[in-house]
Amino acid sequence: VLKFLGKYYDSGSLELYQMFLAVQSRNINDNTLAEKLLVQLIFEGSVDKSIYEIYEEYIKGPTSSVIRKAFYTYVTYNYFIKKVQCPDVVWEILEQEYDNGLNTPVICSVAFVEAMSKKTSLTERQIKILQSLIETLAKNNINFEFYKKFNKWFKIPFNLVDKTIIDFRTNPKHRVDITYSIKTPEGRTKKVTEEMGSIYQGIFTKEIIMFYGEEIDYSIKEYSDEDPDG
Repeated sequence: VLKFLGKYYDSGSLELYQMFLAVQSRNINDNTLAEKLLVQLIFEGSVDKSIYEIYEEYIKGPTSSVIRKAFYTYVTYNYFIKKVQCPDVVWEILEQEYDNGLNTPVICSVAFVEAMSKKTSLTERQIKILQSLIETLAKNNINFEFYKKFNKWFKIPFNLVDKTIIDFRTNPKHRVDITYSIKTPEGRTKKVTEEMGSIYQGIFTKEIIMFYGEEIDYSIKEYSDEDPDG
């Protein structure tokens, strides 16, 4: 009966989750309910930790690459843009997906690279994956300062070495300006205000060429319909 209901029952996420727990407790092997629940939670914009538990169960059986990519996109966007932390298991699963050759949306690659940049040691597999991801991202002009942290394991694209890359993450509908000046051995440059470019929904960056010994001071201001003056 539970297996039948899992396939055809439609309700809110709370009721679906309770049914998911009931199915799980009886060791019923059927991914239909888990898949339906994942879609519902993503649609609702849920950040409840249960979504990770459900996904771990989901990938134990037959899966849809569309659902997997939707899950990765959702949780990595929340992590990178909204600063909702992901458990380590997400990065472990993504690492395996990359090793298996899965192509993911840009936000997944960016978030994975940033998460790995916080590690003090990397495996050979991680190094290979990260080098490939960064090369692909850089070719598409999706660049971040944290790429430089991998220089001790492999060479990052040469055109990033002399640049300081500042990023700001917010509502994709906002306009973002940066005001900056550079301290050089000869003195400080005049302040310059420029609009930051959007490289992905909610991610704004500014690349500035700097030389050894130079320092940058900057401030960022964002504008929206609700706050047109910033």
